[in-house]
Amino acid sequence: MDGGEAYRVMRKEKPDVRIVLMTAYYTDAIVQEAQRDEGVDVFFKPLAIEEIAAFLRDTKKHSPTARSR
Repeated sequence: MDGGEAYRVMRKEKPDVRIVLMTAYYTDAIVQEAQRDEGVDVFFKPLAIEEIAAFLRDTKKHSPTARSR
């Protein structure tokens, strides 16, 4: 199963799950499809550590299971 197939299966099985895709290919049809989907974040390689860190902070902040410390 490639990333495109995994994306489609996850979206079908768990439509509310947040999906993260990483790719080096900007023109893939699956990337274009995923970018139109609000529940998907697409990162392009090479990745900047600051970009990943900001994404993880945002995800934790908006997580329904996040606990305050």
